[in-house]
Amino acid sequence: MIYYIDRIHGDPAADGCSPETARLTYTDLNILPGDTVLFRRGTVVRETLKTVAGEAGKPVTYGAWGEGSAPIFRGSIDVSDPSDWEEIRPHVWQYKEDLPSEACNFIFDGGKVCGTLRWSVEEMCEQGDYYDNCFGTRSIGRSIPDGHKIYMYSEKNPAEYYDDIEAAIYGGRWLAATGNNLVFENLRFINSGVH
Repeated sequence: MIYYIDRIHGDPAADGCSPETARLTYTDLNILPGDTVLFRRGTVVRETLKTVAGEAGKPVTYGAWGEGSAPIFRGSIDVSDPSDWEEIRPHVWQYKEDLPSEACNFIFDGGKVCGTLRWSVEEMCEQGDYYDNCFGTRSIGRSIPDGHKIYMYSEKNPAEYYDDIEAAIYGGRWLAATGNNLVFENLRFINSGVH
């Protein structure tokens, strides 16, 4: 069986057996060895690809359908909204929204440059420097405490200085579950984070 997944226009109740009846998600499908799951090109999935193992000679294939760029599985959060940043002193901006975990890094302008972690707000002095007051708490098994704050040094609002900003948050080291007899083709995995 071939299943078509469209994370933008898919119907949660559709059968997913053709591009015209593409499903919104795939996690509740009964995927069997030999099946293929295709994600619409040009879409972004902000979660781990949950796989089902195949069998010898009958792999489960995960790939792409349609026109455009490869589907992206992204382990980061878009923090590009200028209204989410507040200047608290000259060139020091605080992210006002909550992140589900600590920031492992910031990726600017599609990966052209990344942030530089500093150990305090006072050490931030160059464009893209950042400080997370909860850095390291997840890696030692503690949950993020109340009062989680993320700061960035920027000449102007970071979301106006950069075309886009992604925050790679603490999470799994991989963006696709592994298993036996799997085939991945024409998919892109980016911005996973565990420091």
